[in-house]
Amino acid sequence: MGPLKDITVLDLTTGFAGEYTAMMMSDLGAEVIRLENPAEKAYEAGPSVNGHFVSDLTLNRGKKRVFMDLKQPEMKKLFFSMIKTADAVIADCLLKDLEEAGCGFEVLKEINSRIILTLLTPFGQTGPLSGRAADETTLQAMSGVMSMVGDFGGEPVRIGTETAESAGACYAFIGTMAAIYSTMSTGEGSIVDIAELDAMLTTGEAPVIRYDMAGMIPVLNGNRHVSTVPLGDFACRDGGQLAISVTTDDQYARFADVLEAPELLDGDLRFGAERVRQRERTEDMVNKAFAKYDSKEVMSRLESANIPFGVINDAAAIAADEQILAHNMIATVKCSDGTTVKAVASPMKISGMEDKTEFSVSGIGSDSIAVASNYIPREEAEALYAGILSSGKETEVCKMSGAMQKRCHMKYRK
Repeated sequence: MGPLKDITVLDLTTGFAGEYTAMMMSDLGAEVIRLENPAEKAYEAGPSVNGHFVSDLTLNRGKKRVFMDLKQPEMKKLFFSMIKTADAVIADCLLKDLEEAGCGFEVLKEINSRIILTLLTPFGQTGPLSGRAADETTLQAMSGVMSMVGDFGGEPVRIGTETAESAGACYAFIGTMAAIYSTMSTGEGSIVDIAELDAMLTTGEAPVIRYDMAGMIPVLNGNRHVSTVPLGDFACRDGGQLAISVTTDDQYARFADVLEAPELLDGDLRFGAERVRQRERTEDMVNKAFAKYDSKEVMSRLESANIPFGVINDAAAIAADEQILAHNMIATVKCSDGTTVKAVASPMKISGMEDKTEFSVSGIGSDSIAVASNYIPREEAEALYAGILSSGKETEVCKMSGAMQKRCHMKYRK
């Protein structure tokens, strides 16, 4: 159980960001009912294990999974029954798409005046680009972030993780919970409109301010920083690389001392502004200082002086990192057929709440009858899903699991 144990969320999403939003709510104890269309073909998304796509297993952990085709009158009737007691609906489409399906906000509000409808899309519900296709790469480009990532003098580079979609998911989560909280006092539901482009812009606010104040446009600096030296990755004698960030003059003095490199304090280099002006010289001296020691020795010295540093981990190193393991950030997700995969646990550690690292995931649509029976008589639920479940189609779809290809917003993705 978690702090959201009294919250019920209907998950109509089809892509990473929306699924991630609902997953975060499930991780905190919300009842999340994932509504999936059995008539639409799933697409392959990333690596698979025993016929299950890993993204499906990790993003849909803890959710109840129900087949739902809003084009079928009886299923739409079931959906409306679910709306009566739900707190929020999360979808990754335009409002007009829901309206065309007869499930617009005004319709939902007639059924439940307190309902929250969260719409998470690349560009939001308004503006000239609303409804245009986009994905992680194009959103990083348009947000300006890509123009700041890449080696000095090189070409713009995409950040390797789903940064824009993750940021959108976090804001969708926050916005949904804020709207639910507001409803407690107003009694009125609302629409939460989240654009992933907007969310990505918030990760690069400082460059916007610099441009407004001084007309500065950031250039590619690799792992460097425009106003901090030394900052970046440096190689040790044994070839190990460490990332460091020495941001204050006091830190820099301690840094030079523990590395036994008095030359780093030559002249005015003890001042940050001078180190920026003499960036190449300073970085060259830091490289030489690091080259005197193996990486373990450098780490020991930096830690003794409380200088920020980090090992450059790859995926294998992350799974074995003692800090990550100590903070219970590696989870196991188990499918009903026994398939297990490793996943990242929730970073939200709340006192009094179980720090969960073991999750289960249902097969696509496998909870249909059980969940539907909470809203309609069981015999009606069995009749409603008889054609799908008896045909074995749920097994076929589960084996192809990933995000659904064509429900609502996918035309805005690819």
